[in-house]
Amino acid sequence: MPDVRQAVRTVVDVVSGFTGRRIPAGTYGVIVEKYSSPEGYAADLGIPSRELIGGYQFDNVVLRPEEFIVVDEFPSSPYESDGDQTD
Repeated sequence: MPDVRQAVRTVVDVVSGFTGRRIPAGTYGVIVEKYSSPEGYAADLGIPSRELIGGYQFDNVVLRPEEFIVVDEFPSSPYESDGDQTD
């Protein structure tokens, strides 16, 4: 069972319960709360945004265990490896 503060990456598209926005598979986030019955995990998912200084806009979603995997770390920037340093 994943723990709070662990980094995750979605493996399917999910929909935000707050904004209704579709968040694509491959989006990184951090677990902020966990639930036992039924099993679920509130996660702050980072949606890339070039307009924001930190590079991410966050949306909170509740994920089921099959919708994500635990990863070693949350990327510091969604644009590190795209070679574009002018924006």
